Amino acid sequence: GTANRSFTFNADATLPYFNPLPTSQVVELGSAFGYDVNASDNIAVDTFAINDTNFTINRSGYITNATGLIVRTYSLNISVNDTSGNRNSTTINVTVQDTIAPAFTVLSNPSITYGDALSTQFNASDLSGINTWWINNTPYFIINSTTGLLTNNGTIAIGVYYVNLSVNDTYNNINSTIITVTVSAQPSSSSSSGGGGGGGSSC
Repeated sequence: GTANRSFTFNADATLPYFNPLPTSQVVELGSAFGYDVNASDNIAVDTFAINDTNFTINRSGYITNATGLIVRTYSLNISVNDTSGNRNSTTINVTVQDTIAPAFTVLSNPSITYGDALSTQFNASDLSGINTWWINNTPYFIINSTTGLLTNNGTIAIGVYYVNLSVNDTYNNINSTIITVTVSAQPSSSSSSGGGGGGGSSC
């Protein structure tokens, strides 16, 4: 006779799971982002996916930024599939912050002669952009808050002046430094000629 055979198929309904569970991340503006996600499965992990085109994730679960990130919080939905098509997902935040102060790129200690005008340009750079320049020694000097041009506020007496120069970015990260402004006397002019001898003044 014909033997009856029965077959039992055990469908895989077990979801893959993250191990460990991904956590939210913080990255500094301008830095490359990299974060490794791991998952396990009773049979085999197949692929990872992510929902934000500013990021990419490879088959081993390593997330990197695909674009230049800006200061904001990105909400990422990370999913993983096993070879049976079971899918699991979780959400993390990636917060991009700017905590770095501007860097001075043009800095000097200017000198002028008494009575002359002071005009000295300072420059700084920052990934978020320069916001404001300011100084502490305002009775004697003025700085253009937008351009960083330092000028004198009227005629300044002879001497050395210490000026605290500051600049911030659009997230109020501040860099400050002390500069000196030296005001020297006008060169003395001589009314007598340099040649000849004798010549004492008569009474």
